Amino acid sequence: MFEFFRTHQKAMQLVLLLLIIPSFALFGLDSYTRMRDGGEPYAEVGGNPIRVEEFDASKRQQVERLRQQLGAAFDPSLLASPAVDQAVLDDLVEDKVSSWVIAQEHLWSSDARLRDVIARIPEIQENGQFSLARYKSLLAAQGRTPEMFEAGLRDDLARQQVHGPMSISEFVPRAVRARLLEIQNAPRTVQVFALKADDFLSRAVATDEAMAAWYKANESKFRTPETADVEYVVFAADDVAAKITVSDADARAYYEQNKPRYASPEQRRARHILYAAGKDASSDDKAKAKAKAEAALAKLKADPKKFAEIAKAESQDPGSAAQGGDLGAFGRGMMVKPFEEVAFGLAKDEISGVVATDFGFHIIQVTEVVASVARPFEELKAELVAEIRRQQAQAKFAEQAEAFSNLVFDQPDSLKPAIDKFGLTVRKATITSRAVARGVPAANPLGNGEFVNSLFVDDVLKKGNNSKAVTLSGAVVSGRVVKYSPAATQPLDAVADKVKAAVQREEALKMAQTEGKRLLETARQGGVITWSAEQTVSRAKPQPLPPEAVNAAMALDAGNLPAVGGVEIADRGYALVRVVAVPEWKAPDMADTKTLTDPQVRAWQEAAAQSSGLASAAAARKASKTKVLKTFKQEQS
Repeated sequence: MFEFFRTHQKAMQLVLLLLIIPSFALFGLDSYTRMRDGGEPYAEVGGNPIRVEEFDASKRQQVERLRQQLGAAFDPSLLASPAVDQAVLDDLVEDKVSSWVIAQEHLWSSDARLRDVIARIPEIQENGQFSLARYKSLLAAQGRTPEMFEAGLRDDLARQQVHGPMSISEFVPRAVRARLLEIQNAPRTVQVFALKADDFLSRAVATDEAMAAWYKANESKFRTPETADVEYVVFAADDVAAKITVSDADARAYYEQNKPRYASPEQRRARHILYAAGKDASSDDKAKAKAKAEAALAKLKADPKKFAEIAKAESQDPGSAAQGGDLGAFGRGMMVKPFEEVAFGLAKDEISGVVATDFGFHIIQVTEVVASVARPFEELKAELVAEIRRQQAQAKFAEQAEAFSNLVFDQPDSLKPAIDKFGLTVRKATITSRAVARGVPAANPLGNGEFVNSLFVDDVLKKGNNSKAVTLSGAVVSGRVVKYSPAATQPLDAVADKVKAAVQREEALKMAQTEGKRLLETARQGGVITWSAEQTVSRAKPQPLPPEAVNAAMALDAGNLPAVGGVEIADRGYALVRVVAVPEWKAPDMADTKTLTDPQVRAWQEAAAQSSGLASAAAARKASKTKVLKTFKQEQS
């Protein structure tokens, strides 16, 4: 229905990210690309291949998304693994399967739904109302048009119809919930006897043979990364802009030439009466709706003051009828074309004729005209000067950046010519790997994968030449390697103390576990064990015991107490557990299924929804004849 600005479910948070996060240059692509497989597809969905180019593009997008989310904590070297590549391919396949389902089921999102979602994005509102100017401005800053953004959003909304229903439709039966609550919360009273690996360290022996074997199996732990001491210079557009002077006359002339840009868009506040007849309605239904609209128009001509009264009584727009047809204020582009053209042609308080749209037949009255108002020059002066300076700097910088690039290439044995010509300052750093330096912002050259990689080519690393000039956001950078140390494995002699401690630790752990298993047999045969004080625990509340000990206690036969068991505690030793009692536990009332407020029950519902979603996805993969033809193996790491 024609609900332009009425309450609706919350818009996707992803849309906000799409609007407010700018696109940045991709980086380090060389380190992520894979050997081409002779053009063979990686997968097929619905008979359509997924090839290496599409896979590479998907991975670049995910790398960039992670970089935006993690900021300085982002480490791209962690993504250079077969497991990550396999996950990227799996996600790409699932995305293609969803697209196949959308096409097969003819899923779509209406124009009204699309408008409603966009209108409610806070970042494109001004004074609580949608701002078309802000909407277009934010998209233009990303190099995108409204058509491009809306096409992507429409696709996202369609995908919600594929995956969304699962999260709200799944139900966990009462009996299943009762059993799950019992498994998690039913208590047992236990005693323990812990054997800690630390208590066996003094008796653990690390032989030369054991140390040599452990060192060989764990050599990767003792590799020192390659390091490069580098010098680099940055030539930035800001340096050029700082030297540009803009006069008041130039600023005022620019203001006059671009005055519409600095004016608020003209808006209308209107109300309407709708007699619904969608585009798929029959001719008879359309004729009846139009007749009603014409009858209402006749009443309004006789008494215009009855507009709100008639709207409340007769309008079939549920979003505005109760408010007397009030739609609020809107700018151009927010209403369907026929409605907009009429509304923006009316004077204040003027009532239109009958207006036909795909929603039906409307009668419109403009209640307020919000004129376009230009901000004064004095208020904008600083902003105008900065804009002119930026534009002039961009043109001048483009020319000088080319000269910088040529200079560091033509005189490759030193950065000094570029330093002298452009007045630059030498910066120094130590890079500890070919990946982008961890914790360095992307705006910093050392946070740019292309620049870091340019320092590790043979021409720079072995011949001592300048790197190529790499373009950053508003700058170019070139560097050279002053000192280079390749990656190496530390010899056993250099790390003997660490290896010895590790071997002793492993030996102590084995001793603790062996002794624990011996004492378990002793306890089962009635031998004396110095048990701890009794403690009542459950899976939901295992403290102070480790989870392994609690799980071992829960696995023992409660029908023959006391019951004794034992379990290895990862990296810590061994624990004997003795169940001495099973306290009574009363299950909560499972009759109330109206709401799921208990976090545990909500988690089970989500797990059930996920299980159903996986089953639905598997069925879709089968129906679309999906084939995964590529497997990423460890040799790629």
